[in-house]
Amino acid sequence: MFKRQENQSEIPFHTQDQDDKYAKTPIGVQPKSRFRFRMRHGVIALGMLALTYLVISPSSVNEGSSTLKSLKDRVQVGNRKPSNDTHANIPEVKPSESNTALWEERKDKVKEAFIHSWNAYRRDAWGKDEYHPIAHYGSNMVMKGQGFTIVDSLDTILLMGLKDEFEEAKAWVRDELTFDQEGEVNLFETTIRVLGGLLSAYDQSGHDEVFLTKAVDLADRLMGAFKTASGIPYASVHLKEGRGVPGHEGGISSTSEVSTLQLEFKYLSYLTGDDKYWRVAEDVILKMKELDSIDGLVPIYINPYNGQFHGSEIRLGSRGDSYYEYLIKQYLQTSKKEHVYKEMFDHAMTGVKKYLLGRTIPNNLLFVGEISKYSPHDLSPKMDHLVCFLGGTMALSSTEGKMLNKATFPRSKFSKVEEEDFKIGEELTEACYEMYNQTQTGLAPEIVYWVHEKSQLNGRQEPEHFEGSDFIINNRDGHNWLRPETVESLFYMWRFSGDEKYREWGWKIFEAIETYSKVNSGGYSSIHDIRRKDHIEFSDKMETFFLAETLKYLYLLFGSNDVFPLDKYVFNTEAHPFPVFDPPKSLLERPVVKVEPEAEGKASVVADDKDLHLDGRPHDQDAVDEALNESAVEEDDAEVEEEDTEYEEVPEVEVEYEESSEESPANALERETVAEIVSEEAADI
Repeated sequence: MFKRQENQSEIPFHTQDQDDKYAKTPIGVQPKSRFRFRMRHGVIALGMLALTYLVISPSSVNEGSSTLKSLKDRVQVGNRKPSNDTHANIPEVKPSESNTALWEERKDKVKEAFIHSWNAYRRDAWGKDEYHPIAHYGSNMVMKGQGFTIVDSLDTILLMGLKDEFEEAKAWVRDELTFDQEGEVNLFETTIRVLGGLLSAYDQSGHDEVFLTKAVDLADRLMGAFKTASGIPYASVHLKEGRGVPGHEGGISSTSEVSTLQLEFKYLSYLTGDDKYWRVAEDVILKMKELDSIDGLVPIYINPYNGQFHGSEIRLGSRGDSYYEYLIKQYLQTSKKEHVYKEMFDHAMTGVKKYLLGRTIPNNLLFVGEISKYSPHDLSPKMDHLVCFLGGTMALSSTEGKMLNKATFPRSKFSKVEEEDFKIGEELTEACYEMYNQTQTGLAPEIVYWVHEKSQLNGRQEPEHFEGSDFIINNRDGHNWLRPETVESLFYMWRFSGDEKYREWGWKIFEAIETYSKVNSGGYSSIHDIRRKDHIEFSDKMETFFLAETLKYLYLLFGSNDVFPLDKYVFNTEAHPFPVFDPPKSLLERPVVKVEPEAEGKASVVADDKDLHLDGRPHDQDAVDEALNESAVEEDDAEVEEEDTEYEEVPEVEVEYEESSEESPANALERETVAEIVSEEAADI
């Protein structure tokens, strides 16, 4: 079960293939004298070529050489065998005739899984936000619900050609869905699932106005979250009032949440011609660009009161992941017109290669760890399943959405860094597959701790480690929520490389889901612990992203490459496809704006470079301190259901601080807030 793929390449991988695979083979037997003559001249020619190579090679490989050397020192732990394959020799991305029927059959199995889920939801929980397949009921995040499951599934229903199901769902959206209701909702989740689902359904339905009308109503309410002193949005929104609500962690927002709204808001501005959505969303990223980072890597919290990053944790898992994902996707969404996002993504990937990559024992897998900004060279081997988006995203960046046979990879347009990123994407995707392959059930845990040369076990409970496995699973981390990130990367790697192993890996994952997560009476359930196949306990929750993402990516993985070509469509982080478009010049040239809160909670937009004022006072340290103090939110005694399903249960974290002779009230409060966050999250474990 733990057998490694033999055909693996090193990083860096820029080697010359010594075999001339394209040399013509002589037909017939040639005279010996003629053979010797050719041999002598061949030896002379080879000698001249070797001399030429020695003379010119230093200058020819100068580009990126320091980065490659640093990367090699960083991640080359074991003895990986270099691959003889090159991207130029990757076959055309086209399934053979003999396999077409097989993959069509497997694609239909995924469709059957969706129907099995949808019919159960329709029977037991129609109109509810979430479905509990064991208890046969649905639950809402606000009183009347936002249609999370229905809206999140609309484009999957269209993709699978389920016309009756789509018409029924559309009627519910038209007649029942309302956002004019009491209750607070998470800005990020509502944007990527509901707003994203409505916008994608609008595009895929042939521009049915029902969906765009609802999208505009929702977005106008979500705009209230941006009415902060810094323009960095609050974590939540009160739907009826359209008012931003600070997060429960002392008012601090998550980096990934505030930076994973841009595809949706920009696309809405493009559709409506109203640039207000574009302005507030883009302003967030451009402000974040001006903040300090570690080679493009940023902390996972940000303060909406002063616009500064908060805390020390840096990771590409929960609270950090989609910040990086949306950088490259914004660049692609607007027809590669906004180069700043490509530059920011490339800068961040430099940081990933410099600080976050490691190799496992015994199979030398490549993984992405976590660091503190105060000690960036101390790599933690902890990795969330959420990080598995990165393999496909790095391949997407390298190819800019084109299949390799069409991009004739490598070519002069592709730099060595882009080739390197693609190769890293391949290896990270393999490591994510091994998170499934190396468990008894064939399902991945929520979090693993990779075994490497500096491994240190964290946590208060004894971990689980199977012989021959590359990772450790802590007792609290063995749950599986049917997440999409690994099959997402498998889909991207299949589209870009044409290597059918990615399809086979996806099929194995789907078989494991069928075996252990399927509920016979209808639906699929999350699993409490995947480590023991003889003791499976359902968590009784079918996440909406199982229908919106996991099954969609599997369906696309097994289907035709002509559906949603990746140079024409960009998927949001909830797998809702948006078409690539050319933005009008008015949006590209518009100055950066700031949203300034007024006394009665309204906002005015200013397009100058003056300092922000809070309640009429200068935005100085005293104002920041007062805003921070006023932001303290007491925890409700009532039980609060989890609203951000993309967060893991966070283990104990050591928080380090820079020493200072004097400490301002704001810094003191920041320390207290971080400590509260850590203690609250640890208490939830």
